[in-house]
Amino acid sequence: MPSTERSQRTTSAGVIGFMIGAVVFAALAGLLLSRLLGQRYAQEPLRAVVVAAADLPAGQPLSTTDLRLADWPVSSVPRGAFAAVDDLMRLQTVPLVPLAQGAPLLAGQLAATGSGMGAAAKLGDGQRAVAVHTDAVLALARLLYPGARVDVLATLRSFETGAGSKPVQTKVILQNVTVLAVGADLDPASAWRRGGVAPGATVLGGVDGMPAMRPRPTKPSAAW
Repeated sequence: MPSTERSQRTTSAGVIGFMIGAVVFAALAGLLLSRLLGQRYAQEPLRAVVVAAADLPAGQPLSTTDLRLADWPVSSVPRGAFAAVDDLMRLQTVPLVPLAQGAPLLAGQLAATGSGMGAAAKLGDGQRAVAVHTDAVLALARLLYPGARVDVLATLRSFETGAGSKPVQTKVILQNVTVLAVGADLDPASAWRRGGVAPGATVLGGVDGMPAMRPRPTKPSAAW
C-alpha cells in the first residue's frame, strides 16, 4: 500500500475519532450541567404566586377564573406579588396594564381599591375625565394612544363684528393631559393592534380638578 494512501486513511481515522470524542464530551458536559442546575432548583424552596390564567386586558374586573397559583423559586418572586387568590379578590381592583398569561399580578400594576373599572380606574386623586372627539387626520397619523401626553386646543369662532374683533382664535385650554383611553382601548398594545384611532372615536383624558369656565357667546370646536 502506498504511503500516501496510508497517510490519508490515518488522517481520516484521526478526524473521525476527534469528532466522536468531542460529541461525547459535549454530551457529558450537558448532562453534568443539567444535574447541577436541577439540584440547585430542587434545593431552593418554592412559594405560591398568583398569576394570570389567561391574557387579561387593562381596566376589566377580575374573577377567580382569571387567576391561578404557580410555584416560583423564593429568590425570584417579584416584589408586590400575591400569595393567595382570595387576598387579591378582596381588594376589588382591576389591572392598570394588560397582563399576559402566566404573568404575576403585582400590587403596583393594580388600581386603588374602590377606584372603579375601565378608564375610571386610571384617574388620579382629584382628576376628572374629559372626552374629546377625534378627526380623520389624527386617526391616520396614530398620534393618540393610551398613556400619551397631549395639549388640548380650542378654536373659537366669534360672532362679534367691528373694529378689532377676531372672528377666529385658537387657544390652549388644557396642557399635558394624560390620555386614559382611546375608544375602547385602555392600553397602547390594544390601540396598536386596531391600527390606530378610528375617525370619530372618543378620547378620554385625565385632567386635574379645575373651576368651571364661564360660557361665552362663541362656537367652540375642540381638538387634540
